[in-house]
Amino acid sequence: MANNFKVIVSIKKQPKDEPVFQKHDGERFQHSCHTVKLNTNAKYTVTVLFRPEKTLTRLQIQGERAEFSRVKLDKNEDDACQYQAEWSTIGSDISKSGKRKEVPLVLEMTNGVTMKVTLQVKFYKDEETVHCCWGQELHSIQYECYVPDGCTFVDVKKEKYL
Repeated sequence: MANNFKVIVSIKKQPKDEPVFQKHDGERFQHSCHTVKLNTNAKYTVTVLFRPEKTLTRLQIQGERAEFSRVKLDKNEDDACQYQAEWSTIGSDISKSGKRKEVPLVLEMTNGVTMKVTLQVKFYKDEETVHCCWGQELHSIQYECYVPDGCTFVDVKKEKYL
């Protein structure tokens, strides 16, 4: 039987749990029409929520394994589960004008089910606070997912920036 679920990803800048911003770029770039704006040499909390509940077994961000933990949700979230990981952009190159970086996000779940999405990111200098905040606050990215019968890959049917 095919499996439908949602994955909701959010990113907050640490140490103050500050919002990150995104900009709708239309079709200017190869991968996505949305650019997430981040600073280099910074730490971020990445939160992944599954609805209905899924067991996350591995998380990779930008090719590196991220340590994560399960976070307790409110009682009225019985059909969901949430995980958090810390991600550092130390060593990331500053994006040149008109260029974007593709940042892969890989989620592995039980039974070998794997989801891979790519975030289009513009990295700014760590002390840059003006251009990095242009655009809309990124509350989350919602993915509507589907695992076909007999498969272990996740087919993302819809991606929505909120």
